[in-house]
Amino acid sequence: HELDVRFGNVCDMIYTEKLNCCFLVVCRQVILIYNPQRKMFTILSEIKPIDEHPFWSITVSSNTNDAFVSLDSNGYIERWSTETHPNWKLIKRWNIKDIIKNSDEGIRMIRMSANKNQLTIIILQQDKHWRLDSFDLNLQLIIRGQKLNISCEIDKPGFGCRLVGLPGENDDAWLLTERTTSSLWYVNGSTSKQIDKYVHSACLIINGNQQGKIAVSYNNEPKRIEIFNL
Repeated sequence: HELDVRFGNVCDMIYTEKLNCCFLVVCRQVILIYNPQRKMFTILSEIKPIDEHPFWSITVSSNTNDAFVSLDSNGYIERWSTETHPNWKLIKRWNIKDIIKNSDEGIRMIRMSANKNQLTIIILQQDKHWRLDSFDLNLQLIIRGQKLNISCEIDKPGFGCRLVGLPGENDDAWLLTERTTSSLWYVNGSTSKQIDKYVHSACLIINGNQQGKIAVSYNNEPKRIEIFNL
């Protein structure tokens, strides 16, 4: 399906079983619900960009009726109730500058932990290194992450990292794709390790009780997608 160019670039996309097995597609100016059975897009009309701050990222809790939306790298984070999906209700809005440190540049992506009611945020520091901080659902800091040993020469958070949560008991393991270096990293707490290169993006495939898989797209020749067991 083609998207209206007036919606802007696609910035994020997630699949959620919780909300009737739909995809949520984040464009700069709208958030879309995609129903794969009906092959239809609808606009999540209650959520709108604020002033000069376009949409940036989205995540949905699998345990509660909560969703979080980020607007721009230094704009806002909003908490929404999905109880009456697709008619979402705004719970609270925070200014991102009140959440991160004064010395931070901004944020890139937000993701809910699979088994905990925690929100993980990728934050770009002034030294151009990334950090993963964890918050509760009221955006109170739980864990201030360590600087990740991922060096990159970037000017703003929009050019940086994407985050995939890995299933597990401790809920602290992530796959992180760093776009400026085309690298794939495994991150667990303060530990970070590069595990692949020439990577454009990666996504998690979970199908019921079957073994989880990770799909990785590569930007070197031949361009391809490879699927690995976790």
